[in-house]
Amino acid sequence: MYTKEGLSHDISRILGIGAQSWIWERQDVRGRLNQVLAAASPGLEGRQVIAEMLEYCWCAYSKAYIASGDQLIGRSEDLTSAKRKVANIDLARGQTLFDHGTRGNILEMDKWVPIVNDSWVMGGVHRHADFHLVSPRAVVNLWYSGADGQRLVVTAREILGLIRFGYRRTVSGDGKVKYVCGDPYLAMASSLPQYAQEIREKEVLGMAATTELVGIRDDLANQILRFQDPAYRPQHQVARYAKPADKSPARRWPVTGAN
Repeated sequence: MYTKEGLSHDISRILGIGAQSWIWERQDVRGRLNQVLAAASPGLEGRQVIAEMLEYCWCAYSKAYIASGDQLIGRSEDLTSAKRKVANIDLARGQTLFDHGTRGNILEMDKWVPIVNDSWVMGGVHRHADFHLVSPRAVVNLWYSGADGQRLVVTAREILGLIRFGYRRTVSGDGKVKYVCGDPYLAMASSLPQYAQEIREKEVLGMAATTELVGIRDDLANQILRFQDPAYRPQHQVARYAKPADKSPARRWPVTGAN
């Protein structure tokens, strides 16, 4: 379990001391503090963005840690309808986890960077929560490829972190997918720097990092990963995908112009 000081220390190690900026901000809080946060932390106004990020991370972590029941992960559009019922978050009023009475079973904030999401996942891992995946395990929900680059989708980051910290996937009879804690000691010893390292290593693999997440059997996933490296590719597969040699008999063309 993290204390606020311990969480802040690890996040500072990950982000460094340079200037930070939010990737996304809701229109009404762009360039200013969340009203609930500002009332609770009057000394935060005018400080560097990193100080604000630490407050968001602590709120996400602590709300997830003290919650009960499943945490819901998946694409944002697949989570919207459950936010009021599961987490008591009223989107019409612009509520976030900073608001009193909201529950950390779903992450809802008005500003976002990956470390906030990672902190929320870590809060659930430290309480050994079950994580219910509400989005299909399709590549489109796990890997982004566009004009601005390629990267893991947040859902993939969440699942990869869970697997790293001892979680295993279960599928119920009605098709509900959950990740449940299979190693409580590994989960309790998990940390944000370990999480960050895992994501860095997976991102190097590119889209191949998502093969283990879409329900492919482990042996097939390993074959896919190995096939991408010619050094490990079996010779019969190299031959299979090589351009076939022309084995047709040589043609004899008539000689023209002979006397």
